[in-house]
Amino acid sequence: MRLMGVLDINSAFSAGLLQMQRMQAACSVLLAPLLEPAALAELQTQRLRRLLRQARANSPLHAQRLRDITPEDRFELADLAGLPVLDRRSLMRDFEAGLCAPAPDAGRVRDWLRSPEQVGELLQGRWQVWESSGTHGEPGWFVQDAGALAVYDALESLRGAGSSAWSTLAAGGRMALLVATGGHFASIAAFERLRREQPWLGTQLRAFSILDPLDALVEALNDWRPRVLATYPTAAALLAEEARAGRLQIQPIEIWCGGETLRDGVRSRIESSFGCRVRNSYGASEFFCLASECLHGGLHLNADWALLEPVDDRFQPVAVGKWPHTTLLTHLGNLVQPLIRYDLGDRVRFTGERCRCGSRLPLIEVRGREDDLLRLRDASGAFRGVLPLALSTVIEDEAGLFDYQLLKLSPDRLRLQSSHADLPTLTRAAEILGHWLRERGLGGVAIELKPCCPLERGHSGKLKRILSTPAR
Repeated sequence: MRLMGVLDINSAFSAGLLQMQRMQAACSVLLAPLLEPAALAELQTQRLRRLLRQARANSPLHAQRLRDITPEDRFELADLAGLPVLDRRSLMRDFEAGLCAPAPDAGRVRDWLRSPEQVGELLQGRWQVWESSGTHGEPGWFVQDAGALAVYDALESLRGAGSSAWSTLAAGGRMALLVATGGHFASIAAFERLRREQPWLGTQLRAFSILDPLDALVEALNDWRPRVLATYPTAAALLAEEARAGRLQIQPIEIWCGGETLRDGVRSRIESSFGCRVRNSYGASEFFCLASECLHGGLHLNADWALLEPVDDRFQPVAVGKWPHTTLLTHLGNLVQPLIRYDLGDRVRFTGERCRCGSRLPLIEVRGREDDLLRLRDASGAFRGVLPLALSTVIEDEAGLFDYQLLKLSPDRLRLQSSHADLPTLTRAAEILGHWLRERGLGGVAIELKPCCPLERGHSGKLKRILSTPAR
């Protein structure tokens, strides 16, 4: 009982702190797009110095990494390029050392992530913890403090697609989120936190799993009748075909896409199928809302809170307008788990153009997750679309395999291959994947195995996990 009382006090304190920080973040988020470049740079510099001061003083990992830097009070943005790069493997190797006290220990985080019924709640009433499935070869845990959550809330409600949804929700319209559920993933965790904090929205928000069979999903969406649909581009494209066929009969006024690269052709197909606008966004487990699309179609980096460095394969900067090998993130809003020159694995290009919307925040283009939609043949001979994120979720989260590629060799034959996993490991993963396919009427799809082989990369050099054809 005493422990519960302490938790209640912590929760109440955290809720009050979050509300205060939300108001502060909202004011900043409203003003930043109007700042002249010099003023924005000064804001970035002050936030970067605060981050470095916190990281060096309170995180053993960063105290070692940053031991030789310029004193924080004289550190400039140009000095950032001289700091070492941090990757996910290094961050996870000694998870606790990368956190700033006070922070949860690794054992408590691990137990928390094994409790899907607590998705959307705060660990110890204080932190939200997200897990990443390992898209770039390594699973990760990401801890968000009240300050980071306040920044995300302000960015989403004032700059993101959420800014256009409040009138719809206020009028009683419903929203559907179609993502990977069943774990503490960023999208579903943020969604469930909103439902818990805003009970009046609870009857208007509903999450759907991309792992559900397509026919069941279509039936559920028809019954829910959402006015706003948020999902991945590949999922929206698959639903667009169901709408064209007359099976999906929802009438959304807006569709929000994120989590994958949204190509122009896919956007046009979705918009023409549903007769509504598609809004794009860019985010990651490391920083939930990195960029949002304005009404003129420009994808604006939230540069007041996130510093992105496009770099080549030697982590040297590339010119504006050029596509990099990867992109480094410095998160200016999260003081419990500092991410400083962290390798995101995505390719982000600064266009160098000025947007017609008037915002001074930089325009970017993103090449992130680009896995393929697979069309497989069922027992009746009909073709069924299978979402790449559903397949990767089964392989990574259920089978525990992260070093892999799944190739479609024909409509009824797949190849699961890995550069490091042995045959027994691949066999177990194939059994789990095969069971999942059989449950969806695709039991005739054979899975061949290829252990200890180099993984195929496309011409861009980026590794794709799910491929409809072998990489060229």
